[in-house]
Amino acid sequence: MIWYFYGLNNQVNAETQDIILDYSPITFDVVIEEVTEEENDYNYEPITADLSQYYVNLSKQLKEVTKGISGDFALVYMDLATGQKVAINGDKQFHGASTTKVPLVMLISDKVAAGELSWQQEIAYEKADYEEGTGTLINDLQPQYKLADLAELTITVSDNVAKNMLYRQLGGQPKGVQEIYATYLGKIVKKGENKISANDAVDILEILYEGSAERKDYQQLIDNMKNTVYKERLETAATTTKVAHKIGTYEANVHDIGIFYGKKPYILTVYTNNVEDAKSIITKVSDKVWQFQEEQYPKK
Repeated sequence: MIWYFYGLNNQVNAETQDIILDYSPITFDVVIEEVTEEENDYNYEPITADLSQYYVNLSKQLKEVTKGISGDFALVYMDLATGQKVAINGDKQFHGASTTKVPLVMLISDKVAAGELSWQQEIAYEKADYEEGTGTLINDLQPQYKLADLAELTITVSDNVAKNMLYRQLGGQPKGVQEIYATYLGKIVKKGENKISANDAVDILEILYEGSAERKDYQQLIDNMKNTVYKERLETAATTTKVAHKIGTYEANVHDIGIFYGKKPYILTVYTNNVEDAKSIITKVSDKVWQFQEEQYPKK
């Protein structure tokens, strides 16, 4: 596993520049990079020396909670105040599973905002929309549904039928997936390729978070993420009502991505594949980050 630090400015002391956190069998390499003015799209706050040390200390906490993990594992934390990232295998690609339902609903929201779709329009159900798995529509199929209801069900109960009906509004899933990656990540992907990294998910959630300040549809999506029926993984006894998240599960892939609303909002995305007891590990990571951020985040 590789740890990366992004966004630290020149106030980091010389000792911090070459931190190597070694733990057999996992090696943690800390890399420090500066967020350039061109990258500072969201007017991040400056990173003080105290904050720099905080991120180093957070990495050590996460090292402890993730030690001994086998299988494919990736994690990215982003401080939304500063844009700072702490990551393990942040660019490693995983099957996105249902975590990519978030950018799907974002893109539908964008189409509504552009006047191409309407939340009140009725979408006819087609046999090709049927898909087993998560959701409630398969138990009570109706001839048609409002677009707004499909968007809500896609997030709150991770409804696969609703997801497929939304993709049809984008020209089908292969075309829709390509548009999602081009729109939010500036990437070209093969048709229908549902691959994503923890870094990609952070970038998408940051767009959602920042956009929600002015857009009611993005805020509604966040509210639906808060109201998910899946009270697990990133949502714990400590973080319930404080996190807007979307789980994803496909075969041995077990993920969760979320925006946390504490004293200082942050994003946390965790992707796993073939990791034993993955749900429990995600919960431990979530609680560790929440507790550390709430108790240790530097005061001005």
